[in-house]
Amino acid sequence: MNCHKCGKPLPSEGYTCKFCGTMMTPSQIAYQNRQVKKDITLLSDQYGVDKKSIYENPPVKENKLKGLIFIVGILLFLIILVIIVTQIK
Repeated sequence: MNCHKCGKPLPSEGYTCKFCGTMMTPSQIAYQNRQVKKDITLLSDQYGVDKKSIYENPPVKENKLKGLIFIVGILLFLIILVIIVTQIK
């Protein structure tokens, strides 16, 4: 049986997918419990986590400081612009 979110094989123990962390549905848990009693080993238990898919796209780091400086700079520019425009009238 495969995960309903990522489609990877589900583990024979536990209630979450080893690959994406999604909780199994009640029907998947019931199926899993029946398979464990029959001593069937699933592929995800034999080979573990698919590390290739984890490391293909490294997480993107956001530079929050640069964004904050950019927003503060725009706000200061707008405030100065409003002050100048109101002084002219």
